[in-house]
Amino acid sequence: MWHFPCPNNCGRIYKYKSSMVKHCKLECGKEPEFQCAFVCPNKCGRKYRYKKSLSRHLKYECGMKPQFKCKVCGRQFMHNMSLRIHLGLIHKIIK
Repeated sequence: MWHFPCPNNCGRIYKYKSSMVKHCKLECGKEPEFQCAFVCPNKCGRKYRYKKSLSRHLKYECGMKPQFKCKVCGRQFMHNMSLRIHLGLIHKIIK
């Protein structure tokens, strides 16, 4: 599923080529622009700049199975917005 490793051998692997390219351009080998103030208490390693992002991670992602399922093809998503985007792009269904 994860097909795009960083060409700089930093160990990061991405699902999408565009994410890997963004990482190489903005992140790889550079000092972070900000410190993540909110760390997941479940020790999954995720860090967030905003408390709201950590809350969303804890509610929908950390240790959870995807909660939103496409009724057309059965693909599952962690976030409702991801499902809605999928429905529009893949199945041409706008809700």
